Amino acid sequence: MNIKKLVPTTLVTILLVTFFIGLMVYKDKPVSAATTCPGYMSEVQCYNYLLEQFTQLQKEQGTLQNQLNEEQYKQLTLEDKITYISNQVTQTQNLIKSLEIEIAAHDIEIKILEQDIQDKEDSVSLLKQEISVLEGTVNQRIAESYKYSFLSTFDLFLDSKSFSNILRKTKYLIVTRAQDIASLEDYAQKATELKREEDALSVQKADLVTKQNGILAERSDLAAQNKSLEAQIAEKNSLLAQSQAKSASLLSALRQNKTLQAQLDAAIITWINAHMGEIVNSGPVARGSIIGYVYPGSGKCSTGAHLHFGIDTRTSGTFTASVDPFAGYLVWGEGSGIISPSDGWNYPYVRSNMYQVPIAGTVIMTQDYHSGRAIDLSRPNGAANAPVLSAYGGTLYRGYDSNCQQNYAIVVQSDGKRSIYVHLR
Repeated sequence: MNIKKLVPTTLVTILLVTFFIGLMVYKDKPVSAATTCPGYMSEVQCYNYLLEQFTQLQKEQGTLQNQLNEEQYKQLTLEDKITYISNQVTQTQNLIKSLEIEIAAHDIEIKILEQDIQDKEDSVSLLKQEISVLEGTVNQRIAESYKYSFLSTFDLFLDSKSFSNILRKTKYLIVTRAQDIASLEDYAQKATELKREEDALSVQKADLVTKQNGILAERSDLAAQNKSLEAQIAEKNSLLAQSQAKSASLLSALRQNKTLQAQLDAAIITWINAHMGEIVNSGPVARGSIIGYVYPGSGKCSTGAHLHFGIDTRTSGTFTASVDPFAGYLVWGEGSGIISPSDGWNYPYVRSNMYQVPIAGTVIMTQDYHSGRAIDLSRPNGAANAPVLSAYGGTLYRGYDSNCQQNYAIVVQSDGKRSIYVHLR
């Protein structure tokens, strides 16, 4: 085996082994794909073995993405429910406060009525006592007047000395009796009126008490309802916390898979370097010329339709994406508003500068530097079958990967560099 070819493969394998050991700490969704080959395998066998592991990793990636989407949907649903129930709790609490204010007002009104009733009862009681005393006095006067009114002429003659006194007393009794009767009638009328007011106040008080009891019952029902709503919120918050924790685990697994895919991609590039002599010279190409089309959808060696693009400083030997494509060659634009579910990255637009953007149309970057300084490019609505353009003028070399069942291209550029285009139709 060629020692020059074996060294890069060995270094990549060591890196993959190190990364895989780090992945072993993930408990909930372990990444089962292996990144090392048994020692007895040849390079081709190792490459095929890595492709099998990559395919398995893709399946896990799809499962993780579906689970993440489900959890995010659950979280949206739970958050909406929590918001709705929280609004209900707020409304209920405001209603309870309103009822408490109404109850306090009724308490004051009832106390005022009770004081009025007590005052009326005291007045009636006092009047009754005065009436009772007056009735005794009147009765005594009536008795005395009755006694004097039935004296005979003979009795008056025998007691002629006291006649004037008797006459004066009789007149006094008649007058006072009339006054007492008027007072009794006035007292009786006042007592009746006070009793009527007392009864009216009692009815008003009874109505207020009934109304207040209803308000208290309503407040009790609202408090029970509020308690139930708060229990629902607690339950929904608990479910939301569980879902968020699960989402965090899924996101962690997605990030791990993304990293592992990048390293598997590096292993595939290493295999391509080992078979560099198999590529075919297809002649000169100009900047912006169509050199192929993006493979439609996922394949054995790619997840989703995208272009793997890199620039090397050399025009021969093994390919290494050693050039930063945004160091004057391409332009890293603003965010497209399309967010990566695995890490929340806002995919940026990529525009031409010294080099032509290697996909026709509007282009976004779905993964930045990996496998050296390589990047993944796509379109906002997908890049399946999109024309792939030569970033710079030079000589085009084409290759076919029978295991990936995809084409790739390398352009030896006229500026002394090379560019690579992987995952072609």
